[in-house]
Amino acid sequence: MDIQNLLKEELYSIIPDNIKNLEAEWMGIVHGLGVLKKRNDQFHLLFTHQDIALIKKIITVQKKVQGGSPGHQILALDRRGLNRGKFYQVDFELGREWEKLQVDLKYSIGNLHEGGFHFLRGLFEAGGYFGEPHKSYQLEIRLASEEICDRVLEFLREQNLDFKKRFYRNKFILYSKNIGTIASFVHSVGATRTYLMLEKLVAEKATFNELTRWVNCETANLERTVAYSIRLREKLQRIDLETLPPKLLEIALLRMRHPLASLKELGKLCKPPISKGEAYRRLRTIEKLVESKSLHIK
Repeated sequence: MDIQNLLKEELYSIIPDNIKNLEAEWMGIVHGLGVLKKRNDQFHLLFTHQDIALIKKIITVQKKVQGGSPGHQILALDRRGLNRGKFYQVDFELGREWEKLQVDLKYSIGNLHEGGFHFLRGLFEAGGYFGEPHKSYQLEIRLASEEICDRVLEFLREQNLDFKKRFYRNKFILYSKNIGTIASFVHSVGATRTYLMLEKLVAEKATFNELTRWVNCETANLERTVAYSIRLREKLQRIDLETLPPKLLEIALLRMRHPLASLKELGKLCKPPISKGEAYRRLRTIEKLVESKSLHIK
């Protein structure tokens, strides 16, 4: 199971035992997805979403918060256009409950410290997006109201969660691309399994990136060694090696015999062994002698 589906499945399975926390999550869902409409002098609360699992959770939470009333019906809708596809809609007939709902909605925004992360779980379930972590890190919460967006952003920052705000396609979006922030948010809204998997993916990605950097570095070092070796061999082939002092002759012959060896490896082949720095100094001395034409050129 990929991490996005795991997060959805885990969040949908969370039903708080504490009624206050359950009410906070319900308010988050209503703020994020609920639409209040009046039909035949009756108020209706509508929720429309492509994920039937979320619709089922909404019905479950509503029953626990409001004691099973009011009545509801579920519709399957086929939409066309940009947001095409199959959608599900649950329609709650509020009756007099709409007045209480209005009061509760205003109270929930002004008192986020009471069950704040349960409220955020509801908001995320209703309008959240979690990008594929194998490609990039991004978590979003889409909101229709700027007032709610600003209040939630203030709460998040009070919890040291570095979210930012933007406006796109008539929606206010709270988002973060910081993996530390995303992991903390996921853990705070109760998705422990997803949090642990995310930590595992982050560790694997960091290891892979480190390995890639090491391979690139080693490849670059090898390419430099080969290029230097070829350049030096060309110079050595132009001179009479027997005219070199013993120490320089030894390193020159080793370089000719071992074109891919590193300076450190060449130094170990000398008798007695010498350091990498000393091997470089001897080879560089030969280069300077060739360049200054101080040696017999063939």
